[in-house]
Amino acid sequence: MVASRPQGRRSFLQRLGALGPHWTAAGVNFYATPKVAWGEGVVATDLNGVPV
Repeated sequence: MVASRPQGRRSFLQRLGALGPHWTAAGVNFYATPKVAWGEGVVATDLNGVPV
């Protein structure tokens, strides 16, 4: 599903950002795009898993 309305997009990005700490704690490697306000403790990494 694609959020076509601006408020829908903002809501989606907020919900996505809330998952960041959970993914980090679980050891999931993901690109922490600066377009999302990630929660506490999320560290962006490059493709090799090195913090940037």
